[in-house]
Amino acid sequence: VLALECLAFLPDDQAGLSSMTASLEPGGIFLAHVADKYWQPVSARGRTIWPGEIKHGYTIEELRAKLEQAGLAFVAATPTSRSLARLGSELADRIEHAPSPIRLAWYPLSIAIAWLDRHGVTWGKPTGLFVEARR
Repeated sequence: VLALECLAFLPDDQAGLSSMTASLEPGGIFLAHVADKYWQPVSARGRTIWPGEIKHGYTIEELRAKLEQAGLAFVAATPTSRSLARLGSELADRIEHAPSPIRLAWYPLSIAIAWLDRHGVTWGKPTGLFVEARR
């Protein structure tokens, strides 16, 4: 099961996790990416909440407890998305409704930002967690 950026939008995330777990066979893998509970925008004009979010992210301890309650064995949680990636996301939000030439010009820069962040050329605390668990 792959759950990307969705748990914080579920009215009952525990029920959602239990439902996802039920679809896994023994030994099945559960992967998720969630926001860190304490993430903050990088820029002064960055959004402080995601539209529709019910929960403002998770700590590793909260995730471990929820996964275990759903019948999964916690394997790992890897911090992701440091400040450079967060800033890139905030900039992308600002040009979401810009004319096509501006959005097209942004595309190569967004790829470069993702590459740099993935290779550790960034700063600040992680704003996301990549989680692995098994049934």
